Amino acid sequence: MVKWDWDEILSYDTLKVVKVKDSRLGVLYYLCAIAIFAYIVINLVLSQGYLLKESPIPGAVRVSLHEPATIQTPSYCNGSTPCVYWSGIQIIYPADAFASTFLTTRIVVLQYPPQPNCDPIISKRPECIFSTRQPTNTSGIMYVADIESYTLMIEHSIRGKENALAIRNGLMDGSLNFMNGTALRTFTNATRMRGVDGDIMTVKELLLAAGADLDTPSYAPSADQSNGETCRSSGIVISVNINYANSPSNLDLITYQYLPQVIVGNEYKVEEIVYRAETTGGITVLNRHGIKIIFQQSGQIGTFHFITLLLNLVAGLALLKVATIVVELLMLRFLPQRRQYEAHKFEKTEDFSNQRKRNQSFVERGANGGEWRDDENEVGGGREGEGEAGNGVGRQAI
Repeated sequence: MVKWDWDEILSYDTLKVVKVKDSRLGVLYYLCAIAIFAYIVINLVLSQGYLLKESPIPGAVRVSLHEPATIQTPSYCNGSTPCVYWSGIQIIYPADAFASTFLTTRIVVLQYPPQPNCDPIISKRPECIFSTRQPTNTSGIMYVADIESYTLMIEHSIRGKENALAIRNGLMDGSLNFMNGTALRTFTNATRMRGVDGDIMTVKELLLAAGADLDTPSYAPSADQSNGETCRSSGIVISVNINYANSPSNLDLITYQYLPQVIVGNEYKVEEIVYRAETTGGITVLNRHGIKIIFQQSGQIGTFHFITLLLNLVAGLALLKVATIVVELLMLRFLPQRRQYEAHKFEKTEDFSNQRKRNQSFVERGANGGEWRDDENEVGGGREGEGEAGNGVGRQAI
């Protein structure tokens, strides 16, 4: 029958400090510890681990367009594709859209005659529905002249949920960036027009940052690619991410970045219906193609929070254990003296169950008036080789 040694099976491992006098291990440990500590501090600063962060709640985004003082006549305005010269409010459609805007770059005007005895607005009979397949007059394709020189003014705002932050872009510093992070233009109180909170940029600058060119061939599925239809004709979609963050140098200052990117192969058009009740009673359709700009507000904003700092610091300091693991792995597995290191590091005690049995035996013999004796020595005698110095060793019961 197998006898289980429960002291061996249920043994307890405790820590023991062994000072290994080997400069190689000491140098390696301290280099690792310094590198890890530097990483913790740098990462804590760069990631702003001392802030209680949250995603901002989007506010309003408003876009307006203004024509330049002088509108040039570009080369694409020729006999086959003439241009129209419009003001900013004519180019934007609709005038107010939530978190987006549309800039017309190409237009076709279609006119439809009224149906006899029909009201084009309130059609009470099926035959009163006007057919979009039978226009009586069409203008042909016309481009909006010099759209790249028009200026956009963008206003936006955000608020926090956990904190009481609520702020508009006029109180923040921002920049228009390429997708690689390089700033094309910056916006601060020093660069903004007096009394104007909005950020002003040209359509050309926005297209440049987004990597778009209206005169390049369009890759939209419905574009006339065989005849080289351009993005100016088919329209494009630009997604603009407004990313917010706390300034590293001033926690009370919120900064933002415009990060525009063109969606390749995505065209955009919208049709505006104009009722001509005061003249013929017919319907005019303005078929607009152009630049659809969609805004998303994202990022992380926060305020200083001591508990957050403490949690991130403790989590980072746990990495210092890596230095100990690296040194001990090298010490016990790779160095030539690994056997000696292992002998000093790991030590097994005697079996304490046997010691407890011996102690119990001593107690029982003493209670019976017998002579105490252990397995090696008689009472009053010393251990072998100890002589008289061992007298009385066995007389104490542990």
